[in-house]
Amino acid sequence: MKVDINVITDAVSTLKTASDLASSAKDVEDFSALKKKLTEMSNLILAAHSAVVSTQAQLMGMMQENFELQSKLSRVEQWEDTAARYLLKDFGGGTYAYELKTELVDSEPHHLVCANCFQTQRKSVLQFSHNTPTQQRLFRCRACSEDFALGFRSEQNYRRSPTSGFVA
Repeated sequence: MKVDINVITDAVSTLKTASDLASSAKDVEDFSALKKKLTEMSNLILAAHSAVVSTQAQLMGMMQENFELQSKLSRVEQWEDTAARYLLKDFGGGTYAYELKTELVDSEPHHLVCANCFQTQRKSVLQFSHNTPTQQRLFRCRACSEDFALGFRSEQNYRRSPTSGFVA
């Protein structure tokens, strides 16, 4: 949205003309001529007022749009700062999670972040649940409620129980 500079220029010009009419009206002695000049001046002032109000509405709209864009930019920059702290790590066996960069471990505890949530610009720390019978580490994302078994699946360290599933 743009403010039309011509509207402002026209409003200023209209007000100048109204001012000139007011100055010339003091020299008019004929009442009907004076009334005509006052009507002209009134119409010019109303037109200028209308132009100023329209421009003010445009300006308010632009200020709102600017505020929204600034907020959006701030969120994007904040996410970029957060995302730059993590690397996508391959844990093997086609399993992935975002991991806090090694050089940042001193500033906060080592942790993993959900890859699904990360793609939607949400940082959700994965919570360790347990080691599976297949020697994978099971994590849960509390934000999207997904479970992630990270690491290679080891088939040799367990046998299947006919009644209860897996036995280590």
